[in-house]
Amino acid sequence: MHLPLKFLPRKSQQLAELVGALIMIGFGIVFFSQYASPEDLQRYGGFGAWLRANTVEIPFLLGSIALLLAALGWLAVAVINLAGGSPFDYLIVDRTGITYRTFWRESRFAWDELGPFQAVRVSAWQGRGSQRRHWIVADGAEGALRIPSSTYLRGAYLAGSLDLSSGDAAGWLEELRQLARIGRLETEDLPPPPAVFRPPIAIDTTAQTAQAAPAETAPRGTPTIER
Repeated sequence: MHLPLKFLPRKSQQLAELVGALIMIGFGIVFFSQYASPEDLQRYGGFGAWLRANTVEIPFLLGSIALLLAALGWLAVAVINLAGGSPFDYLIVDRTGITYRTFWRESRFAWDELGPFQAVRVSAWQGRGSQRRHWIVADGAEGALRIPSSTYLRGAYLAGSLDLSSGDAAGWLEELRQLARIGRLETEDLPPPPAVFRPPIAIDTTAQTAQAAPAETAPRGTPTIER
């Protein structure tokens, strides 16, 4: 096995995001139609007349519009992630560290700045839902790396399976961290990722190396000597 490797969220997780966005759009349409249905607009003779007669309901109408717009944005991101190789959610493991990308930001953690990896299970009150109770955690110099196990690992729907999956994934990342500390991540005989991950994508860096090589080895021009 050779690095870098790119890990994508589970297909079922991506489909769940898509279904959740569609459900949220349905709620937005229902709420909007309750306050500004086509029948009401026809009865008042237009949107302006309805607006003047229902000023109290304007905040609720704006709230339903905001909900609908947020749901449409969520749907767009879910479709792009599902059909476009998940550009907003991924995990890259390379020889220098880990890149963790979410919709909100991209974080970079160097191996020498990370502490030991461990599987952490939090209570239901701290886990932000039943699907966010299992994490792979490592302390970093600029904050902790927290990878949600249910997003990237198999076994999210079987009791106790996510505990084992989180332990396997944390153990593999810790093994890579230890190899990085002794400078052995440059070798090709690295431990393969556990099967609890979705099959990773090998990132080809030869093209980047080939493009950088001519710039580094290009001969410099002969200086002109003025007399």
